[in-house]
Amino acid sequence: MLSAMENEITQKLQLLRNRLEAIMRGAESAGRWHKPLMALSTLYGSTMTARNRLYDKGTLKTGRAPSAVISVGNITMGGSGKTPLVELICRKLSGHKTGILSRGYGGSAPGPFYMVGGPEGILGEPPPISADEPYMLARRLPGVVVACAPNRLYGARKMAEKYGVDTIILDDGFQRRSIARDLDILAHDAFTPLASNFVFPRGTLREPLDGINRAGIIVITAPDGAPETIISQAVDEVRSLAPGKPVAVALGSIAGFKSLNGQQSVNVNGPALAFCGVGAPERFKMSLEKTGVKVSEFITFPDHHKYQVGDIELIRKAAADMEAEFIVTTEKDAVRLIRFMGALASMPVCYAEYGLRITRGESELNAALAGALKGATGAG
Repeated sequence: MLSAMENEITQKLQLLRNRLEAIMRGAESAGRWHKPLMALSTLYGSTMTARNRLYDKGTLKTGRAPSAVISVGNITMGGSGKTPLVELICRKLSGHKTGILSRGYGGSAPGPFYMVGGPEGILGEPPPISADEPYMLARRLPGVVVACAPNRLYGARKMAEKYGVDTIILDDGFQRRSIARDLDILAHDAFTPLASNFVFPRGTLREPLDGINRAGIIVITAPDGAPETIISQAVDEVRSLAPGKPVAVALGSIAGFKSLNGQQSVNVNGPALAFCGVGAPERFKMSLEKTGVKVSEFITFPDHHKYQVGDIELIRKAAADMEAEFIVTTEKDAVRLIRFMGALASMPVCYAEYGLRITRGESELNAALAGALKGATGAG
């Protein structure tokens, strides 16, 4: 058990993290934090620029996997619809022996290579051993090879050797330049500005903006029902920053709700408490409301939050206080709650099944994928 002092320190650190994240997103004024954060931002941005130049010149080496490699990543931190886009791309490539390779952020799996899912079914342990996103993808894509490896090149070679995959999708691979890719797909949230943004830690950019030009195609993502003006502004901004790059638009929506174990469909038709620990919580809330869910209270946790007993009690109490008929979360959160299945059994918890569909630029996306696979075949 944590002591009172440890609890106080933990709470203060969480408040500090929340404040920093709000400043990065532009939700709060930086105030006296502006100058020190800008100094760190300049240092980090310069480091990323130097690193990219070393890769461009060949000083830092890039290795090739024995298969086609398609990267899906982003240039900003936080939710960009990247994981559902990975699923969409994987379904588009169903005629190939496709595997998904993740770094495994947030997981504690041992060793340099960890299998999460494969033709045999789910192979990895639920979070917090497996990372949440790979585990969720393995559940949603039965039979698809899903693995985690901090060293992507090593992981890709192991996947090809063990399962004979001919196409590997790198989940969150845009900045992982040590492995050659045949196509870089950049996911970008329509609600996140680029030109007015700053490099981490003053803002949410993972690297300076000129990095966007490494992308083969840029996919603007937004919840279904997002204002067309917002989407059009995002498309125009991306085109101004990366002239000549093909741009697609993907809208996300909730297809339905399932019980926490994923076995039963749920009809959410009453007052609901919603909670999540994802990069773009407002996207989840907007999607719920678009579906017609009456969200009476909305609780947010940090992205990739590792739930504890205290969190479960907080959710239970909040739901009881407002007499919620349903407790709704995201599928990514649901896999992190598997270990609390017993404690949650008496609570009306369900998760939303969320998916993307391409509404603009699908022919450009298909052409980019076909070109990547053809180029990889020709190179081999």
